[in-house]
Amino acid sequence: MKKRTLFWALTLVLLGGARTFSQVPRIALEFWTENEIIPLDEKSSVRLVSTGTTTLLPVKQSSITMTDSLQKKEQKIIFNLNGYELAYDSIPVAWNPLQPKWTVKVDSPPFADENKYLLQKLEKNPLLIYQFDNGAGDTFVGYKYDNPKAP
Repeated sequence: MKKRTLFWALTLVLLGGARTFSQVPRIALEFWTENEIIPLDEKSSVRLVSTGTTTLLPVKQSSITMTDSLQKKEQKIIFNLNGYELAYDSIPVAWNPLQPKWTVKVDSPPFADENKYLLQKLEKNPLLIYQFDNGAGDTFVGYKYDNPKAP
């Protein structure tokens, strides 16, 4: 009986500790270009914009610190990664709590074979295709038709 009580007490402590830990999750960021992972520079950041409020999340050691209060809210997400400015309008902020990682990929002409299907319904060819995978089952695609680097 004492072993069972001890087991449940430890389980509750561990689960309670996990919740406390998840309140300020660090989300790893992977940045891919030309099918290669590129280290993020010190100027990289992520901005979340919602109803006139901008939250700046600096990238430190290839990750960002997120708060639970921002999760699942529809926001504009702007990635400033190694000189690229990649924006997604009104998407839910989400991540996988068991493996918090966001992956951002950019591809420029000639486009990789796995991205050519993304061009089929476009009226003109973009200068850049960019994709964001939030690790929670969602992938978002964006296109740049003008200067692919941030101004």
